Amino acid sequence: MSKRYLEIASQRNVLLGCVAVSAALMYLMSENMFPPSAIKPFMDATTAEKALSAAAEGQLLKAYAISLLTLDTLFPIAYVALLSGLIFRSQSGRDRVWLALTPVVLGMWDYCENTQLALIHFLYPDHSAWLIDSALLFGKGKFLGLAVCMIIWLASWISGRFRKADG
Repeated sequence: MSKRYLEIASQRNVLLGCVAVSAALMYLMSENMFPPSAIKPFMDATTAEKALSAAAEGQLLKAYAISLLTLDTLFPIAYVALLSGLIFRSQSGRDRVWLALTPVVLGMWDYCENTQLALIHFLYPDHSAWLIDSALLFGKGKFLGLAVCMIIWLASWISGRFRKADG
């Protein structure tokens, strides 16, 4: 089943669709349109509390929470399929399925972050400090995972280019 998912995700039209959907969702969730959260991954806990307080004054907490449960739920689906498809497409050999499934772990990590952030926004001001700390941890982990996935893809792409030149 996972190999079939990767075969579909690596098709050119699917990859182009994932790029389009990811770009559209990134635009919709940008600071100018409908920000997904008052809390950003690289904030400290004190700054995050201040951002939540400011969002509460502007009546934005529920809107942020709804965005986290809608737009920011669709976004990981698009970018996970894109990254998985790119890695699977540029890799050959028996390890390519496992490498191409790395973005799926990233997507699950992103969902953990979204769940934490939605809880914080819905429960504000009655949330626990550990929720903010865990959301910040998940956010930082998501960006680290994204960097790892990009390195895997670039390494796969470069090694694929060398194989084509040799073969």
